[in-house]
Amino acid sequence: YTGKLRNLVVLIRFKDHVNRPLPSKRDYHILMNNVRGHPTLAPTGSVRDVFTQNSFDKLNLISKVTDWITLPYTEKYYADGKSGKTAKMKEGLNYALHQAVKMINIKDFDGDNDGEIDAIT
Repeated sequence: YTGKLRNLVVLIRFKDHVNRPLPSKRDYHILMNNVRGHPTLAPTGSVRDVFTQNSFDKLNLISKVTDWITLPYTEKYYADGKSGKTAKMKEGLNYALHQAVKMINIKDFDGDNDGEIDAIT
């Protein structure tokens, strides 16, 4: 892939994590997008910098970060005793994606016009 690639970054937290301190949406935006990184959040470069460098300047990854999406159940529910490698975690991811789609225009993330989001984190 070359050129501009729009990446959707979906911030997800469990129902029982709503009172935990979490990085801000702005912090994630900096981590994902800042050119030449950031002194404290991305001192060795952003995710965008990594893709730019590894593609020999042929890929320009631009990420949009969603607001935090709170899943309807607890971490224990989604882990289901198996470290999260479960159908319940897939259920949680599907829920989060459905919520994220309400916040964006899917066409902004479908550069090849195949009806699907091209990149998601």
